[in-house]
Amino acid sequence: SIQPMSTGALGTVYKMINSGYTGKGSVVAVVDAMMNPKHPAFKDVSNIEEVVTESNANAVKSGSYINKKIPFAWNYATNDHNNLNPAKISEGHGQHVAGIAAGNRTKLMGMDWQGVAPDAQLLLMNVTEGGNINDSAVIKAFGDALKLKSNVVNMSLGITKAGYTNKASIDM
Repeated sequence: SIQPMSTGALGTVYKMINSGYTGKGSVVAVVDAMMNPKHPAFKDVSNIEEVVTESNANAVKSGSYINKKIPFAWNYATNDHNNLNPAKISEGHGQHVAGIAAGNRTKLMGMDWQGVAPDAQLLLMNVTEGGNINDSAVIKAFGDALKLKSNVVNMSLGITKAGYTNKASIDM
C-alpha cells in the first residue's frame, strides 16, 4: 500500500487512498488554472467508468473531449480547448489539485503514486488568463460542471499579487 510521508492533511489523503475507495463512477470538476491533460497521471485507462461520454462533453462545448479519463477540458478565459496551460508551467496549481483528487495509479519520480479517486473522471476547467481570474468564466465553468453531472467541484483560486503586504514579515 501507499504510505504517508507525513501526518495532518496528507495523512488523511493516504487514509482515503488505502480505504479502497477509487472514485469509480464519479466525476470530479477542477475549476482552476494551469492544467496539462497529457500528464501521465491523466492517461486514458480501461477501468474508467464512462459517466461523461464524448457526445455529452461535445454537446456542452464542441471539441472539449480528450479521453475517458478527461472527458471534458476547456479554457473558459480564452474560450477554447487547445490551451489549458497558456503559461506553459510544468507543475501548475490546477495540475496539482487534479492529480491529488483523481490522478491515475502511476510511477512518478520512481515512486508509486495515485490520487484519492484514481478511477474518477476529471473535468479540467481553466478560468484564468495571465494570472487574472475571470468571474464570468468561473460562472460558466460551474454551469457546465452541473450540466455534465459532476459529483464534486473543486475551486481553489488565488492570486499572487493581491495588494496586501504583511509589514511584520518585511521588517524581519
